[in-house]
Amino acid sequence: MSKNLFVKELAAFQSKFNSQLSKYFIQKLVKARSVSSEYTQLVKFLSAYLQAGGKRLRPFLLKQGFQIAGGKNNAQANQVGIALELFHNFALIHDDLMDGADLRRQRPTLHRQLAKWHQQRKWRGDSQEFGIGMAILAGDILLAWADELINNLKRPLILDIYQEMKSELMIGQAEDIFLSKINKIPTRQRIIKAALLKSAHYSVAKPMLMGAALENQKQKYQGLFDTLAEPLGLTFQLRDDILGVFGKQGAVGKSVSGDIEEGKMTLLMYYALRSGHLPPLLLKKTWGNNVATRREVTELKTSLKNSGALDKVSQDVDRQLTQAEKVINRSKLMNNKTKAIFLDLLIFFQTRDY
Repeated sequence: MSKNLFVKELAAFQSKFNSQLSKYFIQKLVKARSVSSEYTQLVKFLSAYLQAGGKRLRPFLLKQGFQIAGGKNNAQANQVGIALELFHNFALIHDDLMDGADLRRQRPTLHRQLAKWHQQRKWRGDSQEFGIGMAILAGDILLAWADELINNLKRPLILDIYQEMKSELMIGQAEDIFLSKINKIPTRQRIIKAALLKSAHYSVAKPMLMGAALENQKQKYQGLFDTLAEPLGLTFQLRDDILGVFGKQGAVGKSVSGDIEEGKMTLLMYYALRSGHLPPLLLKKTWGNNVATRREVTELKTSLKNSGALDKVSQDVDRQLTQAEKVINRSKLMNNKTKAIFLDLLIFFQTRDY
């Protein structure tokens, strides 16, 4: 098996999926023209936003779960895949609003784009308020469209998994905000639980389980997918936390100071705070301060690295990868090609720079 099998399989999937997504938005644009020119332009913004990039990881893992279960009805799998991508981008739009982020995929975040549109059209009212309000609605539109695709399947089991996924993600997001605001260092277990809700369940377990459920094989594969999702999802989230501080903005496509300025309580920050090696005055000036200077943020990053926190998170990633590798190699429900894809996926999760 090629050691780059996952990368090749994902690239082939992305090409087909992006074509399907483009056709979906063509249909939505046709319907939008019967509403108004402004609403049509909003749908164009959404179309451009979704087609500007993205790994398509959740639809890809849905397809893997579907194929592992012996899937044949590609039309339904494609429909669920588009729903997952719409839902994912709904979450990103709202996440950027909560974080006050300026960049996503090397482009202005949607609320910034919409504020600029308002300004260019010289409409009444405040451009920033318009951008925020319209981005909330734009995210809601994507959520409604995702719901529509799932409901149109008329598959109660798929709907149940989808509804559970939505609840878990939103609980995880709420916990993420609580952890960044409460006046105490939370437990490591609480941070990990939030990461599991935000990444393991939403990004890995539920997409794969929905794929199996399309073939009425949920019960057979749920144990495997749940066992695999925890180390995979945690690895994905922990790598995300590292990139959010130590990544390169050109590769990540968003600010690499945002996690510090927003005061995010990641496992990286947890280890650093518990180490006692962060200068208190520097911490007060930077963490949770969106007007911290670049120099102050850089100094805090150096202190984070020197605290040993980065090494501890890297060790956590290694442990998760070892666990996932054991699950894959011991599985009797995956063929050799699927095992090779997932073993290569582990390497991608560990080393990705975006």
